[in-house]
Amino acid sequence: MTLVELLVVIAIISILAALLLPALSGAKATGKQASCMNNLKQTQAAFQSYAADNAGKLVQNVAEGQPYEASAVIKSWVYGNMKILAEATNPVPIRQGELYPYIPQPAAYHCPADTEVAGGLPRVRSYSMNSWIGSTEMYGSYQDTAYRVFLKESDLAASSPAGIWVVIDEHPLTLDDGWFIVTMDDSQPFE
Repeated sequence: MTLVELLVVIAIISILAALLLPALSGAKATGKQASCMNNLKQTQAAFQSYAADNAGKLVQNVAEGQPYEASAVIKSWVYGNMKILAEATNPVPIRQGELYPYIPQPAAYHCPADTEVAGGLPRVRSYSMNSWIGSTEMYGSYQDTAYRVFLKESDLAASSPAGIWVVIDEHPLTLDDGWFIVTMDDSQPFE
């Protein structure tokens, strides 16, 4: 094989690699998206199973990052604050959450597309729950309005299935506790 032939073969391989890399990258992103959607589906199934096992009561959703040491007193679907290094990489707060018996894999609480790290380690959770579900905290902000919180499974029937979301993959820069505040007057958009 001559030098020219070798260079042609290398050029062809380079062109093929350049054509395939975007497709492979897209496939990897699609795989992460599918895995994230599966995690959210598991969380929703756990949410419904919890209600079925607890006389129709929805799992509690505690605001402002209650420390997971308080879990003996304050119940919540998940514990841990992703802004605190010791909790961001520790699966123990997830294991102490009320949904853990229904989703006993800590990896299911983390979206594979979330590449944020804390102290050089991947964070253990990417998801938060709607502040209007499983919590009465929003009553304090909107006492004189028509907005409602959802504390029982039967409360969810007041809206169409597509009109209520339960768990969201929160942006890594705003993720802290498992409580995603949704204000109705844009006073604190997407915190």
